[in-house]
Amino acid sequence: MTIIEMSEVLGNFGEFFGALLLVASLVYVGIQVRQNTVATKAQIQQARANGLQELEIFTAKSEPIVAVIVKMSGDIEDISGFSPSELVRCRGILSMWHNRIQNLIIQHREGFIDEDSFREEMHNVLPRLDRLWQKFGLDVSPTVRNQLNQILNEEK
Repeated sequence: MTIIEMSEVLGNFGEFFGALLLVASLVYVGIQVRQNTVATKAQIQQARANGLQELEIFTAKSEPIVAVIVKMSGDIEDISGFSPSELVRCRGILSMWHNRIQNLIIQHREGFIDEDSFREEMHNVLPRLDRLWQKFGLDVSPTVRNQLNQILNEEK
């Protein structure tokens, strides 16, 4: 075998080995991306749980907020029975819930919240929140309104 033939064989072997390494590195990157996605989803779920826990602790420690939530939880015909400071608290609480729902919709759309958890949360809180948003005259974003309409149509 001449040097030229040997260099061709070695070149072919190098190309084949390089192609194998390329495939192996692509598989490795795919595995890393999948693991990173799972870890990111777990971090988001944990952050949601931590945020809710912090909110519940804060709420439980605040007598005025507890009183307003109890009042909001009743069957509200009109809001004339609320003092000006209670109205501010109610609107703040409802605005916070609106932002939370909007965030959940975005996270679900991006695949960070699984379908069952998302549906359960939306069906449990969204119709009740919508009644309160309407009673307190708060605007709802198109994103939240579309999600609410979907849920209401599913329940029919």
